[in-house]
Amino acid sequence: MNKFLLSSLIFLICSTVYSQAVILAEDFSGIVNNQTGNGFSLAGWNQTRDTDVLFTDGWAVDDGGAWLRDGFNNNGTTGAIRINMTNSVKRDFLISPTVDLSATPSTGPGTYTVSWDMAFTNNSNTSTTFQPLNAGDEIHLIVSTDGAATFTSLMAFDSTSVIINGGETFSVDLDSSFFSNNVVFAFWAFEGTVTTLATNVFVDNFEVAETATLSTDDLSSIKEISIYPTITSDNLHTENSELQTVDVFTLTGRKVSVQFEGSTIYTNSLRAGMYLIQLTDVEGNSQSSKFIKK
Repeated sequence: MNKFLLSSLIFLICSTVYSQAVILAEDFSGIVNNQTGNGFSLAGWNQTRDTDVLFTDGWAVDDGGAWLRDGFNNNGTTGAIRINMTNSVKRDFLISPTVDLSATPSTGPGTYTVSWDMAFTNNSNTSTTFQPLNAGDEIHLIVSTDGAATFTSLMAFDSTSVIINGGETFSVDLDSSFFSNNVVFAFWAFEGTVTTLATNVFVDNFEVAETATLSTDDLSSIKEISIYPTITSDNLHTENSELQTVDVFTLTGRKVSVQFEGSTIYTNSLRAGMYLIQLTDVEGNSQSSKFIKK
C-alpha cells in the first residue's frame, strides 16, 4: 500500500485536524538564484553534502549539495526546490532554520504537525509523470532536537515508494519527545550505486504548525450539505444546495484557493491529497467534510 492510501485510511478512522498556529512556513519562492551547494541562498536555510552514508549523526562538513530552485513537478522553473537523483555521490542535506517547539501546544489536545508537498518525475524537465527512485536511493524527512547534532527519520521514500502523478501532500504529527527549543528539520537525499533512472525529487510548501485535534462529532451542521464524489480527479458538486461560501484547507490548516459557482466546486486544479472543506449555503446552513483529490 502506498503512503498516500495508508495515510488516508488512518485519517478516515481518526479525528479531524485543524491548524491553530503556523510556526514555520516555506514555499521556496524566495530562493534568490539557480545555484546549488555554496552558491545556494534562501533565508534561514542551508544545504550541504556529507562525507558518510548516515544521516543520524548530522553532517561533518558545510560544503556542497545539489538542491536547486525549480518549478514543482516541472511546472515552470521557480517556486519549489528539487534534487536530481541520477548518480551515486549524493548524501545531501536541505536544512531548515532552527524552530522552537518547547511550548506544549496551547490548544488541547494538540500537537505539532509537519507537512510538505512532494513529487517524483523524470529529469527531462518536461515530464509530469511519476518516476520511482533507483534501488538503493533514499529520501528522508529527518528531525533533530539537539541543534542538528543527531537526527531521526520521520518519513522515508525509496524505490518502492509510489507518489500520485502531480505530487502529494504528506504530513507527520510530532509527539512530545520532539517538543524542544532547538528543533531542526532536513530533507536528506542519498544515492546508492544503481544509476539506471534519473529522477527529479521536488519539495514545496514545507510547514510546521501547531494543531488541535477535534472529534468529528464536533463538526456541526444545521442541514447536511452533501458533496460528491468524495474521491475525485476533477470537481466536487453539492446536492440540492446553492453555495454561498467555500473554504478548503490542507490537513494542517493551510487554506487553498478554489472557485465555485452554484453547486459546483472547482477542485480540478488542486494537487493530489486529502483536504478539509467548509461549506455554507445561501440559506445559512453550514457543513464541514473531507475529500480526496486524486
